[in-house]
Amino acid sequence: MRPEIFSYLESKEKVEISLIKILYPYFKQHKIRFIIASVFLTISSMLAIFIPYLSKIAIDDALIQNKNVKLLTYLVILMAIIHITRSIFSGTTQYLFTKLNQEIMVSIKKDVFKKIMKLPFSFYDKVKSGYILSRIAEIEGLSFFFSPNLINQLIRILEFFFALFMMLYLNWKLTLIILIILPLYYLMLKPLSTGMVNITQNLLESSARLAGNLQERISGFEVIKTFGKEEKEVKNIEEAFKNISQKNLIQSIFFTIFAEFNITLTALIGLLVLWKGGMDIINGRFTLGGYIAFISYLQRLYSPIQSFAVFNLTFYPSLVSLKRLNEILSLSEEEDLGEIYFDTVKEKIEFQNIYFSYDGKNNILEDFNIEIKKGEKLIIQGPNGSGKSTIIRLLLRMYEPIQGKIFIDNIDIKKYKLSSIREKIGIVSQNIFLFDDTIRNNILYANPQASDMDIIQVLKDMELFDFFMEEFSEGLDTIIGERGLRVSGGQRKIIAFLRALLKKPEILILDEATSEIDMRIEKQIFRYINEKLKDKICIVITPKDIENINWRKIYIENGRVKNS
Repeated sequence: MRPEIFSYLESKEKVEISLIKILYPYFKQHKIRFIIASVFLTISSMLAIFIPYLSKIAIDDALIQNKNVKLLTYLVILMAIIHITRSIFSGTTQYLFTKLNQEIMVSIKKDVFKKIMKLPFSFYDKVKSGYILSRIAEIEGLSFFFSPNLINQLIRILEFFFALFMMLYLNWKLTLIILIILPLYYLMLKPLSTGMVNITQNLLESSARLAGNLQERISGFEVIKTFGKEEKEVKNIEEAFKNISQKNLIQSIFFTIFAEFNITLTALIGLLVLWKGGMDIINGRFTLGGYIAFISYLQRLYSPIQSFAVFNLTFYPSLVSLKRLNEILSLSEEEDLGEIYFDTVKEKIEFQNIYFSYDGKNNILEDFNIEIKKGEKLIIQGPNGSGKSTIIRLLLRMYEPIQGKIFIDNIDIKKYKLSSIREKIGIVSQNIFLFDDTIRNNILYANPQASDMDIIQVLKDMELFDFFMEEFSEGLDTIIGERGLRVSGGQRKIIAFLRALLKKPEILILDEATSEIDMRIEKQIFRYINEKLKDKICIVITPKDIENINWRKIYIENGRVKNS
């Protein structure tokens, strides 16, 4: 069995270069600046080409043959002017490309984030968030397309032919020898370049998967500790780290071999030129100035060959980044064809003959039917996995039923604008997500127009103002930490309740939301709902009975309503 390193010498994943068309809209916005920067870059590169030949004249004519101080001075001044001019054009080019690169990358990242925000919930059921973040990070590789590197490849073609012309003019026999060697030089470098591309791509994929696993473990550290599985998880991640380490080692081997091979081969070509060129100088067929100019042009001759041999090393990863961008932008967004703006429930919400499955095989809901009238308060009970929370997800249109329809005031909810439905539904779920910010900003997230006085008024109406100030020493300015970890589970629920109520919802949903809340506070919350939300629909999902609450109750089992 051959060593793993040899498997990377063969071309693997194919990426269509036609994907570059995706970038056209971004180029189009900045095409004038891109053209100007490209022209400046070309001028900067072309100016430098004349320096070796001017050096030859200075050495052969001004110094050795004629000892002409005036000519030497003119040549030095001319070369100084060329260097200064080239430097100005080069600096301007760098600024223009950097500015262009940053502006376009900001536009691309904005579009990617916008796309991700519009993806359906089903997408996140299948893909880990850490993996998504890693894939997004790879998009940074697109900067290659908006940098001088791509234009430089084209310029190097011009430099190649100009250098070849000058070398033929200076010493055509020596140039022909070099031309025989250069194809071999390219063919030897190419496999190593392919190997570096493949191992880098493989490393990126493995790193993305590892990032997804790490994100999952860090998010679930409480479960890991609860079950005492720290050692097991450390061992699993250690294996992944070892795999990444092995790939890093192979990548390092490829880079080392490539670098050393390139240095050695370049040195050998230089020695060949030294021997042949030196023989020609001794025999009077070549001048010292011509030899020095020839060496300079030789660098410009095999530099493009080397550049094209390793072009995949920079260009191919950028194409892979382009593929990632295309994969993200090609994902199907949440479908929203509704045109009716949902404002209030005038009559009722109705679920008719609903069938739903998450995996396409096992139905969570089967022939599910329920009617909820305006102002009604409803308690939904049932065992875990019976479909209680699924009902809410369907109402929010996080998912679409396989069969059946949901109506609000006898209108299919698909005809309502999706955003308007979600704007009017306030939800407090069992798993609360809070931002690492102040309590104020978390509460006002759903309704930024509300004020501190609005929050205080709700707290007073719920008779929780004094309790709130006792619980949070800094009041609304309290920082709650990442995912709300600086506050208790009950405190998180209270913040989530306030956030939902400040939204002024038409439909309030409590999805096992009172599980960590003190009984006294729970009673005050339900009293507030009864008194302040009389004409609003309220749905409470709970596995247990709620004492002293005289609301309509339904029981769900195996995806069907058993009693109501």
